Formats: sequence, C-alpha cells, structure tokens
Amino acid sequence: MMRVIPKKIMLEERKKQQDPALPLAGEEQLTKPLVSVIMPVYNSENCLMNSLYSILDQTYDNLELICIDDGSTDSSAQILDIVKKNCKKKVMKVITQENAGPAAARNKGLECAEGDYIAFVDSDDFIEPNTYEVLVRAALKYSVDIVVCGGETFPGNVQTPDWIRTKLSPNQKLYTGDDAGRIALLREESAKPFIWLHFIKRELLETPSKLRFNENFELGEDQILIFSYFPRAKSVCFIKDKLYHYRISDTDSIMHKYYNKKNQKFSIHLALVKEILKNWRASDLPDSTGEFMAYIVNFLYYDLMSFPLFMRIKYARELVAMVTEYGWNLRVCREEQYQ
Repeated sequence: MMRVIPKKIMLEERKKQQDPALPLAGEEQLTKPLVSVIMPVYNSENCLMNSLYSILDQTYDNLELICIDDGSTDSSAQILDIVKKNCKKKVMKVITQENAGPAAARNKGLECAEGDYIAFVDSDDFIEPNTYEVLVRAALKYSVDIVVCGGETFPGNVQTPDWIRTKLSPNQKLYTGDDAGRIALLREESAKPFIWLHFIKRELLETPSKLRFNENFELGEDQILIFSYFPRAKSVCFIKDKLYHYRISDTDSIMHKYYNKKNQKFSIHLALVKEILKNWRASDLPDSTGEFMAYIVNFLYYDLMSFPLFMRIKYARELVAMVTEYGWNLRVCREEQYQ
C-alpha cells in the first residue's frame, strides 16, 4: 500500500521519499478534500453490510457515502436505514427511487454529491480500509485530475480471466499536459472499463458542461462516461496499490445476464461504440496516431469472431458504415487491427 507521510515532514524530506516514477508537483497541499462515494444498491442484502462498512470504517474521515436504493425488493432498503441510523463517524445519505437501473442511480448520486472528488463502489464489492487516504494522498501529491488504482477479485475459488487481472494491475505512471487524459485512456489498460478504479476530480464531470451516465444503456454506460471525462483531464496518475475488491461470481449481474446472448450483447456494443464515436467527433478529439480506431476494433473483435462468417461480414459492414458516418477513418489504425 502507498504510505501516508505525516504532515509535519518537511518538503525536502518528502522529496527524498517519493516514487521516482511519479515526480512531486510542487508543495503538497495539506487540506483534506471532501470525497463523495456513490453506491447504487439493488437487491444486495447478502453482501451489502460488508460493502457499506468497508467505506464507513475508512481511515480517511472527510467523506460522504451516498447510497441510492434502486427499487430493491429484498431487505436492502431496511439495511441502509439501519446503518444510517447508527452511522456516527461519516456522513451517509440514502436516496430511494423506483427501479431505473445503475446509470440512473449513479446519476442521482452525482446530483447529490458535494465532494471535491468522486468515487464509485458497487454494493457487492468492498475496498481496503485506507483506500481514500491513499487516493487523496496521490491526487494532492501529484496534482492530478484522476487517480487510477488497482484491485483484486474475490472469492478466491473462482478463476479470474486474464483480461480482468490485467485491468486490475496498473503500472505506476504519470501523464501530464493538455492531451494527458486522452493519451492515458488509450494507452493504459486500467483506464477502462472499470469506473470503480477511478478517483475523479468532480470538476471534470461538471465543467465546461455536465457529464452524466447515459441512461439508455443497461450495459457499458460506464465506459461511455469514461470516454467523456478522461479526455478532459490534464493530468492522470496510475498507482499499483490494489485497493478495490471486485466480486466476479455474481450470477445476477448485468454482465452475466448478457453472457450467453451474443447477438444482443454485440448489438449493444455496437451502439456503445456509436455513442463514443459521436461524442468524440462532437468534442473534436483527434486520432492522429490511430490508437482510438485501434481500440474500437479491439473492443469488438473477439465478440465478432465468435459469429459465423455471414454474420461477421454483416457486423463488419455495420462498423465500417458507423465509423464513416461520424467522419473517422479505420485506415489510420495499425496494420494488425486493420487486417
């Protein structure tokens, strides 16, 4: 875990202790920014308490937990009420709405958030006790808009796919400059698709215009938002600390719901790509290196190849037409992806 250095240590001493891969950006701020942790809750009675208290028992004390009960039909709502009544250490807000999906629940949380930084935790996962102490420390030390941490999967008796292990294992890295967020997004595996690895300065989501989850998507709505706020960032750091614990055995999850529905899942992925293409064109974001087009191809490729040849041809034509419609050119991507 990243060590928290006491406030009284002088700047020169802190410089000696810093990770050389991430240079200290000037005098470190000694304030304690407010952190808003947003948790959508839907029928999570079996694991909700563990998730809640992993946040409420954080070593970092200046945070608010915002729970949105998305029309749960089990005892989740009662658990939230009980925990809130007994919550003494942290601010806990509970919002109830009719079932509208995780995107709508997270949007409700964003509207209620008052923090300087935003974090997301799913109600069946949990985090390390010093998570926000580490993330705040990194955000202030390196003066960044986004901090991306690592994670672990659980339970241990379920095999974790290699691609998930890769996403949960960022390398220590710092990106700065006007194009920092866009470059980091396309080059770092941990930048997408898991939004709960991100510690985000709330200003990125509010200016110059408000960014929110697209409630028309039941799958991939977090990735659409990631591709909207990352390009706004002027500085991003990735830390190796594995702070988030991700449950991979939940058979009721939305990802599991679409696992064996290949046609439906791929259609949703095409729609997701269309939304990202449209948003990037509207924001006039460049793709001079072809990395954006390469990502689009890689994102769809392995699903595409699971179909019979006639369907692969059909979907490939749809993708080419979609890319052309928004003024992009697949030929700018690397030869491997283009072939």
